[in-house]
Amino acid sequence: MHADFILLLRQQTAWIMATPSKKRKALTLEEKVKVIRLNEKGESVRRIAAELDVGKTQIASIVKSREEVLKQWEDGAASGRKILKAR
Repeated sequence: MHADFILLLRQQTAWIMATPSKKRKALTLEEKVKVIRLNEKGESVRRIAAELDVGKTQIASIVKSREEVLKQWEDGAASGRKILKAR
């Protein structure tokens, strides 16, 4: 029984190591505003994340920093930029 457990553990470890990791996708300011608008309309973080092919944590962080993102949007920050800098 112990040997079966070890074999199963090795198979699972090999599968995890063989699974390619997904590179984080940076969202533009325009996409972040879209995330906020969808969330305001009642869309779940999970559904938004699936639609944009990003993680739930990334979407939750955007929703949490809602005020900062919208301020930068209103201030006319370049919408094509990937990284937002604090002013």
